[in-house]
Amino acid sequence: MIRTEQAIQKLLKEKKSINFGSVAQEAGVSRTWLYNQIEIRDKIEELRNKDLVKKNQNSKTSKTLETQTVTSTSKTSVVKELEQRIKKLETENLVLRQHLEVVYGMSSEELVRTVEVLQVENGELKRQIQEFSNISDNTAVSDLINRQLHERIYTLESEKAKLFINYEQVTQQLGKLNTELGNLDNLNSTNQKQADEIKQLQAALESSQRELREYQQRFSTTHPQDNLIKEDKIISNSNNALKKEFQDKCSELGIKLNKNLIYLIKSKTDEQVNNALSVVKERLDIGSKKVRSKAALFRSALENDWSPNESDAEREANTIKNTFSEWYELARDYGIVKQFKEENGIIMVKDNTDRWVKYEDFSAKWTLEYVRRQQRHKK
Repeated sequence: MIRTEQAIQKLLKEKKSINFGSVAQEAGVSRTWLYNQIEIRDKIEELRNKDLVKKNQNSKTSKTLETQTVTSTSKTSVVKELEQRIKKLETENLVLRQHLEVVYGMSSEELVRTVEVLQVENGELKRQIQEFSNISDNTAVSDLINRQLHERIYTLESEKAKLFINYEQVTQQLGKLNTELGNLDNLNSTNQKQADEIKQLQAALESSQRELREYQQRFSTTHPQDNLIKEDKIISNSNNALKKEFQDKCSELGIKLNKNLIYLIKSKTDEQVNNALSVVKERLDIGSKKVRSKAALFRSALENDWSPNESDAEREANTIKNTFSEWYELARDYGIVKQFKEENGIIMVKDNTDRWVKYEDFSAKWTLEYVRRQQRHKK
């Protein structure tokens, strides 16, 4: 209030025009606020009207003959033109307000008050236009009304410009928000893909852990916490179960026995064990440097039923034959082969599509280790 009074006094002192626009600019307040302050509004209107009357009296002497002889017809056309212009501006402002209300989702209280004030002013202007049409030839009043109409037009144009600027700003903000929402959607999609990959890796890890546990359960005969002393005792006890003949021959050949090798010996016939020992002795007689591990050679001879005095080609053929026997039984049980046959020394297998394929090619894809693992899962 005080700031507004000071602004009015300053404008009077500087002999500047008194209207809502000049007072609002000088005081740094909005026109809406001025319209809502009844006391200040009445004072501004009073000073504005006095200013307009004074200016009209000062300019009477300089009016041209054409201005002084305005006819009732020309006044009526001017009024109609002004009315049409006001109506156009009001329509445009209404459209802008409706746009803003849609954007914000609701109309602000300040906008509602502004509309109410504008409606009051429009009613007053219509009343003045009606009075103007009833005046036959009053130049001073006509000029006053014209000034008021022009001022009103100026106010509506300013209001329209502000509303349009506000609408553009809000539209830009909505565009930025939509862009940010799009970025968030892309980020959520990326995070979902990463989460799916993590789940797949976790599933693969759990599957590998299950296979490892099954493998440990199948091949371990002692608990993990057993120490080396306990393992040595088990081996020692197992040796006692072996024939002394086999123990002595293994000692002579330098074959170190372990629990797995002992169990393998027990699973074989005496003839197979003696053949395997003979194969090791035969290989050592040829040259010990060629034998990297006596225990490994002994194990291979046991597993593949090697016999002494066999060539490497014969032993390789026997190894393939023994490996094929195990593989074929597992593969047939798994359902990937139906039959086998031998043609010109080449083993052929019939797959589940009744197509004959070389065993060598087929087992490269469906390996012995793979069908063993599937058999364990089946159990």
